[in-house]
Amino acid sequence: MCLRKFSIPSSLPGLLDRLGKCCVKVNLKDFLQAFSAVNSNHEGETKMISKFFRSALILVALGSFISAPMLYAQPSPAGNVQDAITHAKEAVAHGKEGHADALVTHAEKSRNHAERGGKNPHLTEAIKHMNEAIEHGKAGHADVATEHAEAALSHLNEVKF
Repeated sequence: MCLRKFSIPSSLPGLLDRLGKCCVKVNLKDFLQAFSAVNSNHEGETKMISKFFRSALILVALGSFISAPMLYAQPSPAGNVQDAITHAKEAVAHGKEGHADALVTHAEKSRNHAERGGKNPHLTEAIKHMNEAIEHGKAGHADVATEHAEAALSHLNEVKF
């Protein structure tokens, strides 16, 4: 590959001597070696750097293909039911201590997870009881809310996958 009508900047004195002052036919490899100050002794070094950058690019590309699906992965219905059970247990524990506001927080989280748990009659009943627990908890009735949270928890424990 050759370059034709290449104007040479006068700020590169070594190049002017090597290439001449007028328009010349220049071999691309010779030009690059002269311009980037790469000697023939260092060709292996530039090849090694090129392999390094190529390897780094491949690793980045593979990493993005592997991590992108994980970012948008949704938990399984069974995982959502387990999370609903965990939050229902927390809601019951807070309700027994009389903390209606904390019961409401965990009951809402439990209900949200249960809604994503799939279709099951026990999940439907658990969601109904969680809604009741939330309503009573917001009204400040921690004892009634706890009873509904316990009923929801027993329904959640009956869900089988």
